[in-house]
Amino acid sequence: MHTQLDVPATAGAEPDDLVVEVSAATLDQLGACRVVASPRARASELHALIVQLQRTHSDHTWRGFAPRDVAQIADELLAFETARRPTRVLYYHAIVPGGGRELLGTGAVSPELRRGAPPGFAVISRCYLLERFRGVRLYAPLLRHRVALAELELGDRLRGIHFGSSNPRVVRAIQTAVLPVRFLHVGREHVTCCGERFTVHDFLALSARFRDALLRPPRPDAGCAELHAALRALCRGELGASTYRQLQRLADAADLAAFPTAARDALAGLLAFLAAIPVVHEPEPDGACDV
Repeated sequence: MHTQLDVPATAGAEPDDLVVEVSAATLDQLGACRVVASPRARASELHALIVQLQRTHSDHTWRGFAPRDVAQIADELLAFETARRPTRVLYYHAIVPGGGRELLGTGAVSPELRRGAPPGFAVISRCYLLERFRGVRLYAPLLRHRVALAELELGDRLRGIHFGSSNPRVVRAIQTAVLPVRFLHVGREHVTCCGERFTVHDFLALSARFRDALLRPPRPDAGCAELHAALRALCRGELGASTYRQLQRLADAADLAAFPTAARDALAGLLAFLAAIPVVHEPEPDGACDV
C-alpha cells in the first residue's frame, strides 16, 4: 500500500485534493468511495471538531484555540499554527457515493520544529480523528500520507521526521503500524495544555542518508567505541527514553575529531534537535507509558 501524492481525486472531489490510499475494508466501514486530503474544510465541520477536541483530555494544541469568527475558522487555524512554524494543515475527508464530503479528521506537516531549530527535521503533528471514525484502521493510512508529504517537502535535506504523543494507544500504533519509515523512541518531553501537564513520548524516523552519516565509524584507536556503539543502538531502536542523556554524556567524553566530518555534523544536529524539543534528562519514571 502506498500514498498517492500527485493523483487528483475525480468524482465529487476538488482540484487540490490528494487521494489517500486506505484499505477496501476501511472504505466499506466508512461507506466511502475514497479518502482525500485537502487544505480546506467547511466551517461548520471544523467548528464541531474543535468543540469535540475541547472536551478531550489530551495535549492537542487546538484545545486552546478559540475562533473569533467561525466563518473564518480555517484561516484562523492556519494562522494559529504558522505563528510558531511553517505548517501545512490537512483536512481528511471521506468522499461518499453521490460525491458528498464528510470530514474525518485533521493532521499537519511542518518542515521544521520551530523557527531557529536545527534544520532538516520535519514534524508530523495535530492528528485528530473525529470520535465516530475511530476503530476503522484510519490512523496508519493518514500517518503514512503525512510521512510521504514530509519526505516530498524536504527531499535530500531531510534528516528525520519527528512525532510525539502522550496517548498510549497512539504510541502503540506508531510502533506496530506498517509504515514506510521506522519511528525510534528517543525520549520524553513535558508539555502543558489548557492548564494540564502531559508527558509526551517523542519519536524520530531517520532518513537513510542521515542514518548512514551517524553510523560512520571513528578511528579504531580513538577510544570512541562506546559512543559509536550507542549510535548503532539508536538506529536499531534500543536506546529509548535515555537516548539524549546517554548520547550527550558519551559525546562530551569522546574525541569527536576521531569521527568523519559527516558523522560529527550528524551527531551535532541530532543532539541539537533533541535539546530543542526539549527532551528531558531524567530517567523514565515508574508507571510510565510502556514503549
